[in-house]
Amino acid sequence: MDIKVDIIFLGRRDHDDPLHRFYFDTLCAQLIYRGFSIKLVSPDEDLSNHISENRPAFINFFYKDRDAIQSMKKIAERNFLSLAFCSDIDSYADYADAYQVADAFVSPSEMHQQVLRCVYDLPVYCLREAVDPILESTHSVNLNKKSVDLVWFGFPESYQKSMVALEVAIISALQDESINSFSVISGDSLEGQLPPEFTFIRYETNTFAEKLRSFTFTILSHIPLDLHLNTFIKSPNKACSSIMGGMIPICSNTPNYYALLKKSGLENYLFDSPESLLRILRQLRDLSASADLQAQWKYASQYISNHFSVQAQCEEYLEIIGSLGGSNLTLGHAQKPALKLYIPSIAPIKLRFYWRQQIAKVRQIFGKSNT
Repeated sequence: MDIKVDIIFLGRRDHDDPLHRFYFDTLCAQLIYRGFSIKLVSPDEDLSNHISENRPAFINFFYKDRDAIQSMKKIAERNFLSLAFCSDIDSYADYADAYQVADAFVSPSEMHQQVLRCVYDLPVYCLREAVDPILESTHSVNLNKKSVDLVWFGFPESYQKSMVALEVAIISALQDESINSFSVISGDSLEGQLPPEFTFIRYETNTFAEKLRSFTFTILSHIPLDLHLNTFIKSPNKACSSIMGGMIPICSNTPNYYALLKKSGLENYLFDSPESLLRILRQLRDLSASADLQAQWKYASQYISNHFSVQAQCEEYLEIIGSLGGSNLTLGHAQKPALKLYIPSIAPIKLRFYWRQQIAKVRQIFGKSNT
């Protein structure tokens, strides 16, 4: 690809945001290494000052960054192409603003790609999330520990949406001493909501990698307790982080975890229910004393290092902007039409069901037919 392009990452830098680290931090470092012209631009700056009339520009932004979107809207003559980096799909409406300024969406998995394509008439590319840079330095670990200590990590809302139904199984494994401990690394708001048998550890970016070294296994879940598609199709980045943090992930048998564990040789650590999770937990003490565990982790870590490396991610990204730059997109394309999207309303459905019940009761009392 022609190296004479400006690649702009538009947004406020936030090293504490995992999504920022998985994409912007890794891509910036690798693109600079390859000799590309990279600009990190804050939405508070005048974006037009960073776009040359003589060089094509690609602007990268996160789909929920309203300040970045407004910054692009202020440019009178559009002389750039833009990529909206996507993550959660809580609703299609969340992407409506980004859709107005984006030339393409970039999604973390094929399932996200398929969901977005159903509504938005833009190219939707799939770009792997790279290994978290704060875990990249892990080269070897010793998993043969006498103590079987497990952990979950993530945002408090993610725990509530997918983990709480598994608490009984984990507590049972603690009570029968199949495992020694279960810890949760998260934000402060989750601390008071955990069972007393669990250990809470406050998340801090600068100590996260070191804290993970105390554990042998993670328990990760995309079980949609909120019955939301977004929870079910989340990317497998926690499993990647677990492996590169020196642990074996025990994951829900949901699409993206299944695909990753199958390819990394860890499919025996998939569970379908709290009961099947408990069966796995009760086998861990024997596994921890086995040399097979170290071999399993080594195979998995090699797969993750190769497939989710910053180099592989950068190659994929360059293919995307090469494809986008070579397409028939017009830099000054017209305003996109507004989309009509579904707005959920649960109350009328419940009321309709209630009134049908009541009418049926009245008819039964008075012996009337349903016709």
